[in-house]
Amino acid sequence: DDLMREKAAMRSDYKGVVQEVQSMRSSMAQDKHERDTMASDLRRQVGEATRAVTAERRLRETKDGETRQQMDDMLQRVTASTKIREDAERRLDDQVTRVQEALMSDQVSRAETVSQ
Repeated sequence: DDLMREKAAMRSDYKGVVQEVQSMRSSMAQDKHERDTMASDLRRQVGEATRAVTAERRLRETKDGETRQQMDDMLQRVTASTKIREDAERRLDDQVTRVQEALMSDQVSRAETVSQ
């Protein structure tokens, strides 16, 4: 009778672990999607930065005031894009750290459960 209860408790624990792993997989998939989106945004920003560098080169070659103002505006956008990219990289690093901490915590919990 005690053996049956213990067996049922173990099954329940196992189902809980399986659900937790599935939840973590889902969370990691969502994090991957967010990272992919950020990577796409970063690629776009790199393209903008490349165009801005080209525009800056042209700015040096021309003395036209209107063109110079357009180039200055583009350089300001690139500066803003760079800050956005750095912020996105920082957020991505934070997400990776959180996922790693969650995985470590899960492993410690499992180890504690097994040792009991």
